[in-house]
Amino acid sequence: MREERPATIASKDTTIGPSVEEAREMIIGTWIEDTDGSIAGTKKGPKKRVFTEDGTLKRYRRTDAGTYELEETVQYALVDKNPHTGQKASNATPGSLIAYLKTTDSDGDTYYNVLTNVNREANPPYLAIDYTGATITRVVFHPPSAFK
Repeated sequence: MREERPATIASKDTTIGPSVEEAREMIIGTWIEDTDGSIAGTKKGPKKRVFTEDGTLKRYRRTDAGTYELEETVQYALVDKNPHTGQKASNATPGSLIAYLKTTDSDGDTYYNVLTNVNREANPPYLAIDYTGATITRVVFHPPSAFK
């Protein structure tokens, strides 16, 4: 008989990137898309995301005037399993993904994207999310302080 076990918590010694629990704390705050495409530079992109402790995600889009306007507010959670694919983050190759970013909009529609990494200690700090659909698009975000 197979015993069901809770998802393991990643150890700094055996994984690349933070555990799901650590990532939950690290994503809280404001993040702006970086469209520079290079490691050394940063360029503000059109997307801004604000993750709150209570599970609210506010999505903003930059206007032609350069300000960010609220597009939508959704609920989010970082989860280990994507029920659409059956894949578990805890079973993935170390360094390939940390968790699934589950978002639920006001209509009750649920989406699963991939949180590939988050690092608050990097210079500049970054958050990397793979948005899935017909193709996979990786978007890298930085805190506002990274853009000068």
